[in-house]
Parts: sequence; C-alpha cells; structure tokens
Amino acid sequence: MISTFFCLHNRVYRTFFALLLTVSFTQSGLAQSQGPPMKWGKVSDRDLALKFVDYDSAATAVVLNDYGTITFTYGSHIVIQRHTRIKILDRKALDRANITLPYYVGNELEKITDIKAQTINVNAQGKTTFHELSDKQVFDIKINENWQEKRFTLPSVSEGSIIEYKYTTLSKNFSFLDAWVFQHDIPTLHSELLASIGQDLDYRLLLQGVRLLHKYSEKNSNRWMLDNLPALIDEPFTANYMDYAEKIRFQLAGYYKSKDGIGGGLEYVTTMTTWEKLAQEVLEDQDYSSYLNRRNVASKIIEKINTSESTDRVQQIYDYVKNNIRWNGLYRIYPKKSIAELLETKEGSSVEINLLLTLLLSEAGFTANPVLVSTREHGKPQRTYPLRSQFNHVIVHVLVGDKTYLLNATDPLRSYKILDKEDLNIAGFLLDKNQPRWIEIKPTIETRDVIVMTADLSDIKNPTYQADVNFKGYSSLDHKKAFLKLGKDAYIKKQTTASLTDYTLTNFSPSPVEDAEQDFRTVYQFTSDQIDPDAKMLYIKPVLLHSFQENPYKQVDRRLPVEHDYQVGFNYILNMKIPAGYQVQELPKSILVRLPENKGDFKYDIKHSGQQIQLSTSVTIKPFLQPADYFLYLKEFHNQVMAKFNEFIVLQKQ
Repeated sequence: MISTFFCLHNRVYRTFFALLLTVSFTQSGLAQSQGPPMKWGKVSDRDLALKFVDYDSAATAVVLNDYGTITFTYGSHIVIQRHTRIKILDRKALDRANITLPYYVGNELEKITDIKAQTINVNAQGKTTFHELSDKQVFDIKINENWQEKRFTLPSVSEGSIIEYKYTTLSKNFSFLDAWVFQHDIPTLHSELLASIGQDLDYRLLLQGVRLLHKYSEKNSNRWMLDNLPALIDEPFTANYMDYAEKIRFQLAGYYKSKDGIGGGLEYVTTMTTWEKLAQEVLEDQDYSSYLNRRNVASKIIEKINTSESTDRVQQIYDYVKNNIRWNGLYRIYPKKSIAELLETKEGSSVEINLLLTLLLSEAGFTANPVLVSTREHGKPQRTYPLRSQFNHVIVHVLVGDKTYLLNATDPLRSYKILDKEDLNIAGFLLDKNQPRWIEIKPTIETRDVIVMTADLSDIKNPTYQADVNFKGYSSLDHKKAFLKLGKDAYIKKQTTASLTDYTLTNFSPSPVEDAEQDFRTVYQFTSDQIDPDAKMLYIKPVLLHSFQENPYKQVDRRLPVEHDYQVGFNYILNMKIPAGYQVQELPKSILVRLPENKGDFKYDIKHSGQQIQLSTSVTIKPFLQPADYFLYLKEFHNQVMAKFNEFIVLQKQ
C-alpha cells in the first residue's frame, strides 16, 4: 500500500531573500522635526529595571537603542555619528563591554574621532552611578596596511549594567558607504538612522529586509526606524545570515558642479557606472590584461599538455592548471602575483589560478572568459547596481560547441564538471567584452549515494553481506577528501560505527581517490554472529548502511530562510535470501512521503517472493530557498525517514 504524508498545499510564498529598492535623494529637508531617541546619560526607569526581553527570554543582553546620523556635504567629509546603548541581562554577556570599531585607513579614507563611553549602574542604595571611560583607555590597533581598529573596554560592568558609547566617523568615500545594519547578534529594541544629504549630491538608497521594505518601500524618507528586532545570528542551512539582515546602503549616483566658462550654472556629473562599463574597466585593468594577453606564455604551456584524443581537451587544460598550481586558500578578484610569479611559485589565489585557466583555454581555441562571483560565505550578489565590492572570487566560463562549462581549478580532487560548493551562489557576472551579462550558477551533475546490498541468509549459521556503494557528485568529492584525511581504518570506522555495530567486516575495497573524474566507490563485505539459528522469530533490519542516523534539522526556533543549493539523493537496493525453514511473517509497509511544493520525496517499496525479499528505497531533496517555517517540514520529513529505516523484517520459523 502507498500512503502519502504531507499534502501539497497552496500558499503565498514570501521570501526573506535580500530585496533591494531604489530611491533617489536630492534634498535634505525631509528630516522630521523630532530629536534623537536618546540623550547621553539620560536613562529611563524602565530601562534600568529591565530584566529580560519579552520576545526573546533567552537573550543575555539587549540593544536598548542604536542611533546614527549621516551628513553628506560635497567637498567635505561624510560625517557619521553613532550612539549605542546596551543592557547587560546576564553575566554571560559581560564581554559586551569589549568594544571594537574597525575603520579603513587605506588612502586615508576614514578616521574615527570623539569616542565617548560610560557604564551606568544602580548601587545597593538605589542610586544611579556613572563610570566614564578615559581617553587613555582607548587603543588604536593596526590590523594591516588598510585597516585599523579602535578598541576599549567599558569599566565597572556587571549584570544589570547599561553601557553606552558614541563616536564619529569621518569618511572621504562618497561613492559607497558601509551599510547601516539595524540588527545585532542580540535583540534590538530600537534602531534609527537619519541622513542629511546636500542638494548638490544625488544618492540612491538600497533597502534590504522585510520590515524595511514593508515600512519604507513607498516612502521618500531620510529617517528610518525599526523596533523590537530579533537577534541576527548564524543558523545552519543558511549560507550567509547577513543576506537577510535589515539594512540600508547608500550609493552615489552623481553630483552637481558649477559649469566652466561664462554664464555659470550647474551641470550634473554621473558617477555611477553601468554593468557594461564595469566589465570593460576590469578587463582593461593592467592586472587582468597582464594575464589574458600573454599568448606567448600560453602557447608554450599548451604545447606541453597531453593531446590524447581519449581525453576531453578542456579537461586536459583544467587538469594541468589544478595539478600544477596550488590554491593558497585566498579568494580575490584582482591578482597580486604576475603570471611569471604564479608559474614560478606554483601557488596562487583563486583569481590568479582561474585567469591562467582562461588564458590557456583561449589559446587552445575555446571562447573563455572570467566570471565575477560572490562566494556563499561572502553573501548573495545583487544586480541593482554595478558594485564591484560585492564580488570576492573569479571562476571561468567556457563554450565548447553548444555546451557551456563553468570551471574553478582550485582543487586537485575536483572534477572539471563541478564547481566548488562556495561558488553555488545564484549567479555570477560574465566578463565578456562583447556581451557582458549575468549568468546562472547551478550544479550540472547529480549528487547521490547509491548502495546495492546483497544479503545471503540462506545458511543461518554463516550469513554473508556485501554492500556496493557508489558516491556521485559532491558526495563523491566529500568522501574522497574524508578518506584521504582520515586514512582507511578511521574512514571505515566513521562510516560503519552507527550502522554495523553487530557485524564483522571481512573485506573493504575502495576505488582510487586520485582520479577526479571517477565516482568514489567502496565495497564492504561482512558477516554476523548475532542471528540465533534456534530462534522461532528473527528480526532483521533491512537498511544497514545509510547516513540518516540523526536528524540534521535540530533547531526548535528557526528565524532565517532555509537554503538548499543542489539536489541530493540516496538510493538503497536490497536483495535478500531468507534462511531456509523460515517464512516472512511481517514486512515494513511501503510508503511515499512528499515534501510540500514538491521539494523532495521519500519512497520505500518492499516485497517478497518465496525465499527472496527485495527493497528499493530512495530519498531526494531538491534545491530550494524557503521561508523559515519550512524547516519544520524538513525536520518531520527526516524523522519519517529515520523511523522507517529502523523498522524490521519479521521472519517466523516454520
């Protein structure tokens, strides 16, 4: 019998994914007449008495207020003033007293001034006391040639303390400012930003987040306020939690300047580039042209590469690069090493390796171009404005006849048919000088574990089992890396400890791990002495090897959307001979379980004929981006799978 769990249902799908809005500013007169939401040292009795956050009782601290002002005036600094007030609710949050303020010092673009901080306590007599930070307690720490930090620790902080600090940032970067993020990693009761923009400046506003868009998408405002915001923390099955933060960015579109010559007046100067211009600028940059135009270097390398007709030409070139140049672990969009240094040191960043790959493919006659991408950890890209800073990595786009390949030669174990998981981030920007454009980035081969189990129990005193396991796609790559890292014995233990505790392994045969183009395969042969030959009833678990030992969806409270970047699958096929003199009394029921919106399914089909039992089961989860409440469906789906895999076949002695 086939039963169905999770009826598919219609519902309005509303994603939290980085929504962006464009608003233009050319005036400063929009600011409301109301003053700042707090004054220095003036704390309400309610804040002093606060013991917990109504909507997050587990919070150890809370941002009471976070207020910022930004003043844009052409010809001067951008002035950013921030005043933050935090309540310490638990001793576990005492480290909130350690404040770090990073700022960009490259080209003297930013500096931080006027730091002021204090701790507010209530003593045993009920009197409010203030403990100020002295200037000597503020330290300036150099991080690298471009970044420094102001660091300080507020004094006399204990459970129940309120800490507050304010400072001013002076910035010369009119083109693009750091975002104002309304949320923190603790709850925020009130966050507010006021922008004062001179009439000679034209800025575009980029809004991200459900609440901001709901409140301000149809308003031309220069003051934004949000209340009772939840903590913004990382959660599993979300690539970058900042993709879902409530935040505002400013992008300079242009400015007005006085016209030259008689008559005067003003003229508008556009500063915002286009995607086409961005592609041109990158490709014509000396760092790129010094790679992509080195045909003399490329021709010599191409001559060395094996030209065997039995191997794909793209694969040959890809293999040469990944096997000869080691990735240093750094993502970049501009190379620091010259191509000569790269070939000499045999080590480079992602852009250096993949620009070399682009050059060699082009020299071999293929149409190959770099692709700007943002890794999953770096954040999802947005297409509204051509912002170079949103990218941190480069891969390669190559045409082979009517087929398109996306390549990333940073891992010697990875097939040319698959990208790194970090590359699977919706889309990338193709730097094609003739037709620069956005392209979709998605997996092109299947990821699936396939297990064929043969169980011969005809001789009840000497049952034998053999499992042929085939890992495909990313699963194959993951298992190859695990095998190399752990070694044979530790790998076997990790794979079998949970599922084969009552069995004795007699043989294990892995396929070679070095061939990136071949799936990783393993063969397990084992036996068991746990079957009692005199037992009237035998209980046999049909699903032995599998990865569903525990539910990965463990959270009780989920806030962020759930992301699944590529389809994964699991197939298990069992062919079993039951012991002589026994017959089947009971089999697990066949079922079909579907996830809502057709995002996955679980099939379990078992039958028997005479002394043979056959089981075919599969689990498939498709790629998706779903709201947080979908997490509950995934949790229950996995519970169903785990429960089914723990059911028994019951055999009765005749």
